Amino acid sequence: MTPVVIFSPIVRSGSTLLQRLLCSAPNTLIYGDSVGQEVEFFAHYGTTRELMLRSQQSTIDPVRTLVLQGNVSEFITPLSPSLAGNLRGFQAAAETWIDVCRREALEAGRSIWGWKMAGAEPSSLARIAQWYPDAKFIWIERDLAACLSSAKAANMLEGEDQARALVNKAQACRQAFSNLSVNKLHLDYEAVLKSPEETVLQLEKFTGAKGIDLKVFDERINQFGNASYISPTPLSREEEAATFTDKNCLI
Repeated sequence: MTPVVIFSPIVRSGSTLLQRLLCSAPNTLIYGDSVGQEVEFFAHYGTTRELMLRSQQSTIDPVRTLVLQGNVSEFITPLSPSLAGNLRGFQAAAETWIDVCRREALEAGRSIWGWKMAGAEPSSLARIAQWYPDAKFIWIERDLAACLSSAKAANMLEGEDQARALVNKAQACRQAFSNLSVNKLHLDYEAVLKSPEETVLQLEKFTGAKGIDLKVFDERINQFGNASYISPTPLSREEEAATFTDKNCLI
């Protein structure tokens, strides 16, 4: 499977704009964060289970050896498939589920498909890259103070502690993504807005999407005058201070 996966280190970074741009192409379908969260669940569970199973191998392996040799007179409750077998099973479960998305996209005539993950958990990124090594990963980053202000307006942020937690997570996510040896496209949110035509060319060349509609830039979701418009909320001094430790730079 060769999906297109949109990552951002924190919510309100512009991942929805990229999703809308790509979905405007007649051959492309990029699913939203609900799909990304499911993939993240499988990845996180697979990582957690691997750590647990590795710590139990000294108990599991001898039991499996005894049973396969015909000895069932011992305590065999720990009997379990091999570590490799377990890990293959977790990956197969994730791939079976995400293949539903792929097939639905293909049935709709959208050969380019994928999902977005705004504010992904850093610990899941390596597993996702391992499971989908041929995927095309798009990273979009925005000034963290602007992200926090937008998140605060949408009631997704309250107080210095939460602001600092989001910044720390964003830093960890940035570092985790920079360590991945995958096919990447790095985008800066402000540069995307300043250069729509160049952005569209980059996206089409990188993903294979054809016919991205530039008018998407004129139809911002959170735009003054829209019924759903949310005005940015200024950060408190403490919340703003939380961003000072961040480099605020594109990886």
